[in-house]
Amino acid sequence: MESSHKVKVLEVEKITHDVLAIKIEKPAGYTFIPGQATEVAINDKEWINKKRPFTFTNLPEMITLSLL
Repeated sequence: MESSHKVKVLEVEKITHDVLAIKIEKPAGYTFIPGQATEVAINDKEWINKKRPFTFTNLPEMITLSLL
């Protein structure tokens, strides 16, 4: 089942020229399994359909989501 959430970006760190580490708000009730990935898009008319894959890099019980 695919779902969509709008969240606030809390922090962005450029790891290399083409890799970002992103910290975002965690939606209420959001769960994931360590090692799982998600797709992220920017909520802008030119970027909303340009999803990119990111892997979760934090534990599921944490209050924010960290993606790489």
